[in-house]
Amino acid sequence: MRRFLLLITLLLLTSCASYEKQTQSFRGTWNSGNTLEASKVANIKVYDNIDSKDSVIWLLEQGAALRANDQLEESNYAFDRAEKRIKFYENQAKLRISKETTSLLTNLATIPYEGKGYDRVMLNTYQALNYLRLGQKDEALVELRQANAEQKKELIRNERKITSARKSTRQLNSDILQTEKDYNAQIPLRRLQPNLNLDYGPFVNPFTDFLHALCLWSLADDQSENALVSLRRMYETLGRPQFISDEIKLVDELLSGKKHPDLTYVIFETGVAPILKEIRLDIPLYDRDLPYVAAEFPRLVTRGHPISSSVAIGEIKTKATMICEMDE
Repeated sequence: MRRFLLLITLLLLTSCASYEKQTQSFRGTWNSGNTLEASKVANIKVYDNIDSKDSVIWLLEQGAALRANDQLEESNYAFDRAEKRIKFYENQAKLRISKETTSLLTNLATIPYEGKGYDRVMLNTYQALNYLRLGQKDEALVELRQANAEQKKELIRNERKITSARKSTRQLNSDILQTEKDYNAQIPLRRLQPNLNLDYGPFVNPFTDFLHALCLWSLADDQSENALVSLRRMYETLGRPQFISDEIKLVDELLSGKKHPDLTYVIFETGVAPILKEIRLDIPLYDRDLPYVAAEFPRLVTRGHPISSSVAIGEIKTKATMICEMDE
C-alpha cells in the first residue's frame, strides 16, 4: 500500500474591509481550535447578517466551521446558500458597473462582499470533500466538475483583468510619480507599491485540480484519460514534483490494464487565510479648493505561515508535500 501526503492551506479567503473588526470573537475561537464554539458563533452571525452586505462572508465561514466540527450536511447547506447568494450578485453585476472601483474613493466596507473567484472554487471543493466523507461519490464528482468549471471562468476573468491593468499602467505610474512628491503620501504608497505592477497570470487551484483528477480515475467510470490530462498539467504548473510524477505513472498503468491499487491519501489542512485590509492614501490634487482626495486601497495581509507536517508509520517518517497555498 502506498501513502501519499499533501500539505495544503485551504481556508477560504473570505475577507472584506470590515471583516477584521467584525470577526474577533469568531477568529478567537477558531484560532484556539474550539471548532464547536466557532460553529456556534458563525451560526449566530449568519442569522444576524443573512440580509446584510456581509451575508456571503458569514455563510462561507459557517460552512467552513461546521465542516471542521464534522457537521458535514449542515456545512454543505451553508455552502449552497453562499453559492446562491454569489450567483445573485454575479447576475446583478451584469447590469451595473463595478461598485468596487467607485468605492476606492469612499470605503470598501460600504459595499457588499460578493464572493471572489477563489471563493467559488473552494466552496465547491469543500462540498466535494464533505460528500466524499459522507460516502456520496456521485455528488462529490458533481461538485468537482462545478469547481473545475469555476476555475475555467476565473482564468477568463483574470485574463481580462490583466489586459485592462496593462492598459492603465502607464497612466497609473504617472499619477504615482506625482504623488511621490508629497511627503505625507510616501509611507502608505510604499506599502502599496509592491502590488501595483504585479501580474499574477492564470489562476488555478492545484488542490482542486488534484482532487478532481484523483476522483476521476478512482471513482468515475472511464475517466482515467481525463485524469491523466489534469495530472500532466499540474505536473508542469507545480514544477514537476515527484509526487505528481508517481500519480501519472499510476494512472498510465491503470490505462494499460493493471489492477486498481489500494491507496491511502493523507491530507493536511493548516494555516489561516489572509485578511483584506484597507490602506488610506491621501492623493494631492494641488488645488486650493480641493487640496487632496482620500482613497482606500485594498491589500491582503497574511497571518502566520503553514507548519511542516509529516506522517510516521513505525520507523518510517514521510514529510508532506505542499500542493497548494492559498496565500499565493
